[in-house]
Amino acid sequence: MAKIGYGYGSEWHLLRYLGYHRNYLNQEIDNQLGLQVIKWLDFNFSGLTERFKLDDEHKGLSFLDEEKHSNVLSDWRDYWPTSGNQQNWDAIGKATSDIEEQWVLVEAKANLEECKSSTQAKPASENGGRDKIIDALREPIRAFTGSNKTDPEIWLNKYYQYANRLAVLHFLDKQGISASLLFIYFIGDDNKSGNCPNSKGVWQQQVKDMHEYLNLNDESDLMNKVKHLYLPVTESFS
Repeated sequence: MAKIGYGYGSEWHLLRYLGYHRNYLNQEIDNQLGLQVIKWLDFNFSGLTERFKLDDEHKGLSFLDEEKHSNVLSDWRDYWPTSGNQQNWDAIGKATSDIEEQWVLVEAKANLEECKSSTQAKPASENGGRDKIIDALREPIRAFTGSNKTDPEIWLNKYYQYANRLAVLHFLDKQGISASLLFIYFIGDDNKSGNCPNSKGVWQQQVKDMHEYLNLNDESDLMNKVKHLYLPVTESFS
């Protein structure tokens, strides 16, 4: 879990919404996904004493019950490297519609630079998980792009974080576990050292750039479970 910004940044604003504007947040999620969030999962205590590092985000599939989903979690450990950093979630919600319950996996951003990342995994020859990640990405790439032509190396660079979240969604879908990815973009953050959009349109262009780079087919079945929510940090940006 990264050190939370004091008064700025996606973690700070997400905490504000979860703490002070939860009904508004849940209504916006319902508008986007057609789901009503009935429960937000607590984080774990980190065991650390350093200020702003007292809590741990959920990582990978840690939000699943170990006993109920033992086979799924075993398959996950075979599928994705257990060493290094797994996917960290900014929030996890359990939601319901008229026909099902599903997980809502949240990734939040307030700064354009937060969208960029490349894998730091080393190759198997150096006891790293890079080769395993490449193998894991092949099926999600086919599912999200509609072809076998996209080189997995593309998904390992520039927008790797976005790509590996898609891989989690694909894995859960194959396991029969209902889930949606919800990317929340905050408008109007005042971090002077960052490139923080003051309009929804800038964020929408960023999403378009990510989809084009990763060769995503926005009409694919799984992309219907990937949602983007644009939230103002204050009413002046609504």
